[in-house]
Amino acid sequence: MTLMLDKATGGMGDMMGSRSAGGRSSLHNLLPRTLRAGVTVLYKGKNVPVFRGGSTFKLRKMDYKLTNEGYVENKRGISLNTDASSLSKFGGAYRIESLPEGLKIIQRGNDAGHFEIVPVNRNLTVPQFQNLLDQVKVSPVKE
Repeated sequence: MTLMLDKATGGMGDMMGSRSAGGRSSLHNLLPRTLRAGVTVLYKGKNVPVFRGGSTFKLRKMDYKLTNEGYVENKRGISLNTDASSLSKFGGAYRIESLPEGLKIIQRGNDAGHFEIVPVNRNLTVPQFQNLLDQVKVSPVKE
């Protein structure tokens, strides 16, 4: 499966893309993706690692909005940043190593280095979203 940039949100989706002769999507360099070295996002034209301030992924009401049907919107989520040094006040920087299926990372807000982990689709309840967030793997950044 190839992950493609979601132009509406700046995140990634589970859409099939065209493949080049090397077997990769023609957009493979533009995509947030999981590598053995961790999750990367497109920032200033380069794939860079993304970090969480602190190791917790506990949802707060400010981290999500619900649809009229009671499902979590896929436009808000848990905050991340490309600048590990800016996260010391939040419990230190933790590099995002992997995301479970069902979650994606989108750029959100005026700060181009600010990203959020959101559901891929709008069909998760809050407990389901929290369950997926609990499966995110991180590693502490040594300062």
